[in-house]
Amino acid sequence: MLSLSRFSDFQENGHVATCEVDGKVKYCMPSETDTTISRLVPFVSGLPNVSFPDGSISNKSAKYTAASPKELFLSPEDTRWSKIKTAWFEKGLLSAILVSFETQLQDNFRILSKTSQWFSRFYGKYFSRVNVEGHEDVILPEYCSCKNWKNGIRCVKWHPHCNKFAIVSAKDEVHVYSTGSSFTSVLKHRKQQYITCIAWRPLSASDLAVGCSEGVYVWNIEPNSIVTRPSITCATLLSKPGHKYVTSVSWNQQGNLLVSASVCDRTMYVWDVSMEVAVPLQKYGGGIPVLVSWSPTSEHVFASTTNILFRIWSSVTWTCDNWYTGSSRVKCVCWSADGSVLLFTTTTEPIIYAIMVSSAFNLFSNSVSGNGSAICVADLSKQELPNGDLLGGTIVDMTWDSSGKLLAVIFKDSNLIPVFSTTICARPKVLQLSPRCLIRGRLNESPNCIDFQKNLKNGTNLTIAWSSGRIQYFPFYSSENSTFV
Repeated sequence: MLSLSRFSDFQENGHVATCEVDGKVKYCMPSETDTTISRLVPFVSGLPNVSFPDGSISNKSAKYTAASPKELFLSPEDTRWSKIKTAWFEKGLLSAILVSFETQLQDNFRILSKTSQWFSRFYGKYFSRVNVEGHEDVILPEYCSCKNWKNGIRCVKWHPHCNKFAIVSAKDEVHVYSTGSSFTSVLKHRKQQYITCIAWRPLSASDLAVGCSEGVYVWNIEPNSIVTRPSITCATLLSKPGHKYVTSVSWNQQGNLLVSASVCDRTMYVWDVSMEVAVPLQKYGGGIPVLVSWSPTSEHVFASTTNILFRIWSSVTWTCDNWYTGSSRVKCVCWSADGSVLLFTTTTEPIIYAIMVSSAFNLFSNSVSGNGSAICVADLSKQELPNGDLLGGTIVDMTWDSSGKLLAVIFKDSNLIPVFSTTICARPKVLQLSPRCLIRGRLNESPNCIDFQKNLKNGTNLTIAWSSGRIQYFPFYSSENSTFV
């Protein structure tokens, strides 16, 4: 099993890694990074130069929220029965029963009290919801794959086929950048708040799904448009009652279906976006689905919950296998290019786990119907490098390039980004990881989120959003006479 101790050999003596050309990592002084990359890697010169000034991406001002009519009046001193009656009229029978338990009815109502206690336990196990409203900045960062929710770039995503990418700022603005274009589209609406995730639609150059407090907005941005601020008429809202504060969205490979998960809803939805209809996916028991990911082959859908349970669904039969982590919920997940290997990490362990998934559903590496166990492929426990820098710990984000040859990771308590070479052996199916390079930012910079460019032929491009608001390109390039490995 791989450990980070092998990265101790990657010392730069004041220089920083800037790119990799023909398998060799190039180093330079931090102030010479941009000029070095442009000189060594031809395609980088055409990429947009993105840098947000200090404070331009931070959400330091309070969000505007419409006041509820309730807030305009003083609350009366309700009796127990009036509270129950109010809950009945406003939220229904379930809330009325729960309120009857919370108000601690007197002894002459013991039967009702006992009934409400039993119902409360049953309701909490199978139908409970997370109360997010009013606590967004506390709850939502737990389910977002970024390091700094309030003061930084929350998400960066490359289009699977085109030379464009989208960035989500802490001001709930989505900025869309394209290679060779000086125009930047900004997708913003007053109801599109608390954005946690975005996903480009495959086989479409213009559709972007945005998960937010209202549900999922699917924006249509014309590739040749010079409009920098598209109106809300360019977006379609996909929503269901209770399906608010969407924390994860994922498209299938054909781009006709979108799966969404919400921290407020035990039901996942598979959307036919063109028809604007949804099919619910729900399994009783376990936690609330908060992270979903469609495999590159569209054969499986990964769904993790707010507890140690996660499921792998078949998109053919729409049945699932239940899997359990050892101690905490899944934090991040990624698939290999052929969909045969699933990598995931948890919120408390510095370990990367792998599940070998076969093309036939319910058949995994050496077991049937999830009775086997995930494989530990890397132990990324904290290590102190010779220069005093810390590397490792719990993992915040992880991304695998589309060729299946590179894996990049960012940590909660480290400012360094390790990149691994990955190899999948066919017989027996084994994933091998080895150190590739170590990336560091400028002084006091910390990586917030990362993503690989997906449409390059002679390599790939790791795009890094730093805490300063700077976007860095770290290309892995192979010349015409060399093969990218």
